[in-house]
Amino acid sequence: MPQKVVGVIGTNGIVKNTWNKTNSEYLKAMGQNSGNLVFQFAFCRSFTSKYLLIGKDIEWNNSLIRQECDVIAIPAANFIRENFDLTPLTKFLEDINLPLIVVGLGAQASTINTKLGKVHQSIIRFLKVINERTYTIGIRGNYTASILVTAGANPQLFAAE
Repeated sequence: MPQKVVGVIGTNGIVKNTWNKTNSEYLKAMGQNSGNLVFQFAFCRSFTSKYLLIGKDIEWNNSLIRQECDVIAIPAANFIRENFDLTPLTKFLEDINLPLIVVGLGAQASTINTKLGKVHQSIIRFLKVINERTYTIGIRGNYTASILVTAGANPQLFAAE
């Protein structure tokens, strides 16, 4: 049986040629957050099968991705937050129609009392897509769980990190 190929949305957590980058260039390369770099590095190292970084190892072409990849993996970090528009990613996931691996999905807000109504509508669509296409959603704690349940996510899919 051929080995499964994972299409990863994100980076492999490695920033090359750091010696010739300014601090602002280095921060930009790591997504303005060194925690993202560590998270994505560990995420990519967890796969026992081959993985392709979408946009780097394989172009953003749905036909090509469907041909080469068996599953799409997303190191989600703090995707559930105010003023964060996931429209392009959500549209891609809807169109690609492959199983998903979602790890580290977290809700981030200015206060713990932030209600889901303050997030962009694309996040609700994103949650619907992952609810339909994954067996387990790796989430970051009880606050995230409560937000996801409010959005209609199936709590039986949650794996707390």
